[in-house]
Amino acid sequence: MASASTNVAPATLAPASASTDRAVDATDGDSDHSPDRGAGLGDDTRVVADHDERPAKPVDHQALTFTSDSLSSDLVRSIPDGRLLKLPELPQDDDDDDDDDDSAEKGDGKYVFTNASGDVKSYLDLSIPTLTGMLLNNAVEITETKADIKDNSFEKTLHDAATNFPEETYVVNTCNLLSKALVKIRDEHTQESMDLFVMTINALTHHFHGLPSKLSRLESTKEIIQDAISELEDKAEHAARTRKRTRRDAKLKDAEDDAEKSLVARRKSKSPNGSSSKR
Repeated sequence: MASASTNVAPATLAPASASTDRAVDATDGDSDHSPDRGAGLGDDTRVVADHDERPAKPVDHQALTFTSDSLSSDLVRSIPDGRLLKLPELPQDDDDDDDDDDSAEKGDGKYVFTNASGDVKSYLDLSIPTLTGMLLNNAVEITETKADIKDNSFEKTLHDAATNFPEETYVVNTCNLLSKALVKIRDEHTQESMDLFVMTINALTHHFHGLPSKLSRLESTKEIIQDAISELEDKAEHAARTRKRTRRDAKLKDAEDDAEKSLVARRKSKSPNGSSSKR
């Protein structure tokens, strides 16, 4: 357990010492995760910091290093493994018609797959040369993916986030805890456990980020399209007014020319030498 000298900003996740209050698991009185193990993650869970009136110290990014006695490790270890924490209440949903079984569409056989175009296919329907080509491509992708895993560093990702966004301490701490939980799932649980985690976290990020971002983009696009329509309408109206004025000016010019010609003709008819003079 980290002592009070752990380099974590008190304003975010304050380390707990043996003489101070600890964060307590919010579930009902189970003893397999004692308060001394760190904070639980149920509803009503709070991290209680030392009552220290000293100014908060700058964030020390070395706190992101993975040490077995760090506060974040204790928090991850405090996540119950044999019982569920209290889940949020489900929203009211009156539409019960969304339970259609699409297993027939997607297929559930060993050799069924979905190609890049989204079509459901079966390997058994393909020729051996086609399957051989797919096998070779698959071997290349396996080699490249292994290299990507080796070259990829989640530790560097965390340090980059802490360096580039020093004001986002809470977010970086949360990502740090999440990465530790992922390490625990990878090392101590099954691939199915990791699949479940990824599926669930993807659904959560889709709800909290994906859908709101999509809605924001759609609303922004809507405003842009409306502005474009208004601008085109303004241009069309301006062009129509210009054409009408041009036609009006042309008619006015014709009228002025006709009036001038008529005036000249009347003047000529009234002159002594005009053709209309009496003999």
